[in-house]
Amino acid sequence: NTTVSLNSQNLSFPQLRVQQLEEELQSFMYVQSENNQLRKFCIALKAEYDQTQSLLVCREDALSMSIKSHDEALRENQKLRGQIDVIEEREKRKLASLQR
Repeated sequence: NTTVSLNSQNLSFPQLRVQQLEEELQSFMYVQSENNQLRKFCIALKAEYDQTQSLLVCREDALSMSIKSHDEALRENQKLRGQIDVIEEREKRKLASLQR
């Protein structure tokens, strides 16, 4: 507040007080403006965060479905492999029986 002290020689107390209050008001308005900008930025970040979370949930669901499908296909493959082994064994016995 060097401007206040320099000008204080020429200003009366009420004038000086008005000048100080105007400076405080300007400072307050600047802080308020900055707060508003930060609020807007926070809202934008929150929206981006929510969108990212939603996308993450979708990807997790897709991954879960993919894993379930893979596991189901693996079980089916093992079941078919078992059936093939049984059929092959039966055919070997038939062939051995015919060769006797």
